[in-house]
Amino acid sequence: MSRYREIANDIEKDIIEKNIPGVCLNNLN
Repeated sequence: MSRYREIANDIEKDIIEKNIPGVCLNNLN
């Protein structure tokens, strides 16, 4: 689970940097 969490955090940071709204919530949910 820790690996998945690290990957999810990396994806979330990437999305925030690219300013893509909604995608992060859709992926986490």
